[in-house]
Amino acid sequence: MDATLASLEKKIGDVSAESRAKAERAIAEMREQREALKQVIDAKRQASEADWQQAKATVEARWTAFDAAVQTWVEATGERVAEQNAVFVARAEAQLKAWQDVIGKLEASAKGATAERKREIDSAVATIRADAEATKAKFEALKQARRESWAALTRALAESRAAFDRANQTAAEAFKRATD
Repeated sequence: MDATLASLEKKIGDVSAESRAKAERAIAEMREQREALKQVIDAKRQASEADWQQAKATVEARWTAFDAAVQTWVEATGERVAEQNAVFVARAEAQLKAWQDVIGKLEASAKGATAERKREIDSAVATIRADAEATKAKFEALKQARRESWAALTRALAESRAAFDRANQTAAEAFKRATD
């Protein structure tokens, strides 16, 4: 979300006067959804697994509302293809950075683990790294295509988010086993 907002906020000065109000309202809506989502995540950060599963529906609803505001902004600017590609690139780069952050944290946590637990964490890291590389390759192919529809780009980002969620779950389970 931060990457998307940063990308679009840089371009607000280029929006025509007649479209600017709609684009600014869309950005305000994106900011509101981002802040609401951050509050949900911060509140649930230390929550139990059951609480987190319950919060996932709220997270998804906020994400969907954020995406709707992004689409409103893109429609308001009238430069659909260029804007959609810029949003895709910003989101893809942010997601790839998140993958690398998780890998780094897991590798750091493995350093203090017993040999057996270290193997479990290393195995999880290898799986996550493979998923991250597959995601990166897919993003690169889509960036090169540039003819892909917005729906295809959005689908690729959603698939990456889902894979990232699964990878985080795997990492959390490996870390929990390593610390038990």
